[in-house]
Amino acid sequence: MKEYYYYLWCTTWPYLVVLFLVIVFLFGRLLYQARNTWRYERDAWGLIVLSGRTFIYIGTGLIYVYMLLFPQRDWLATPAVFEGVIEKVEPAAEWGYYLEVRDGKELRTFQIKTQTGGQLEIGDRIELEYLPYTGQVIKGEVAD
Repeated sequence: MKEYYYYLWCTTWPYLVVLFLVIVFLFGRLLYQARNTWRYERDAWGLIVLSGRTFIYIGTGLIYVYMLLFPQRDWLATPAVFEGVIEKVEPAAEWGYYLEVRDGKELRTFQIKTQTGGQLEIGDRIELEYLPYTGQVIKGEVAD
């Protein structure tokens, strides 16, 4: 499990840093607006405007959370495990290799890194731990 979240952190840290900065900025603006309302506009209209701004900031924050974390749904899932026999290993320009593994009737395609893909052979029995939504392999072990 530790390897799973470490791999997710290594691949998604830019998204999480941007999300953190956006939330800090929105929270800072909200505190600044609350301070100004408390100091200069401490009446019913000032509190109504502040509550409206609060809803807008919360809505904006939720939209950013949705935009930046929805493509990274693997943070909310547990790692999946698949065991089978390698049927095809083909190079892919953007990631490394595509790996097709069959377990009985089910055939699945996974993405693996370049270093690992060059060492695998067709017919090897392999157990893969992978990200359930993106299909990227975190850990793979070749069985004897």
